[in-house]
Amino acid sequence: LAFVAFLALTFLIYWHLPRQWRVGFLIFASMAYYGIYSPAFLLHFVAVIAVNYVFAVQVFRNRSKTLVGVAVAANILHLAFFKYFNSVFALIAPQGAALPDWFKVVMPLAISFYTFQFIAFLVDVYRTNAADAAPGAAIQPELNRYFLFMLFFPHLISGPILRAVDFYRQIGQEVESRDMQVRGLYLIALGLIKKLFIADVLGYLVNPVYKNPADYGSADALAAILGYTAQLYCDFSGFIDIASGI
Repeated sequence: LAFVAFLALTFLIYWHLPRQWRVGFLIFASMAYYGIYSPAFLLHFVAVIAVNYVFAVQVFRNRSKTLVGVAVAANILHLAFFKYFNSVFALIAPQGAALPDWFKVVMPLAISFYTFQFIAFLVDVYRTNAADAAPGAAIQPELNRYFLFMLFFPHLISGPILRAVDFYRQIGQEVESRDMQVRGLYLIALGLIKKLFIADVLGYLVNPVYKNPADYGSADALAAILGYTAQLYCDFSGFIDIASGI
């Protein structure tokens, strides 16, 4: 409900602002959305966006495959550090040694998603800036559009990973359309049905089997496996429908 209120307020303010203020407002709203969860994670995320912006500018200017490789490797190493530091320490530490709380690495929210979004953008910039590309086809990493593309709050947490060509060029060029609004509301409703009425219900049914498998037979275990597969699909598919609709 908090998200619905935030979305409604953002939507109303956005469409009542002069066009030249809209991109800046959406960047502010997206930063507020992420920063409410954790100001420290927001600072880290903005810093990572800035570094990747520098990479994207250099790739656009030089179209260097080596530079793309370095940028992709840097993003993967950054992700691996946060995901696996604690686990690696536990493996190599002497038996009985515990990682002090002050030394533990806390994984930033949505780091897996936004890492792959950075990589996708770098590859799009490299591919669409080829010498034989059609005039105006290159994806230029302009500062304000780049930050909005990476921060845009409806898809920030769970995706979908966007192709730059599908979203980036629309920033600042949006047009009110009743047909598209109806289509958006349909996608939001479809996503809510998948999430609330299918995924969550399946979770209620399969969780007891996963918690105490010894209490159930093989048929129940097989049904739980299939049910969890459907739950996982509808969870992510529902999120993506909602994000696309918004």
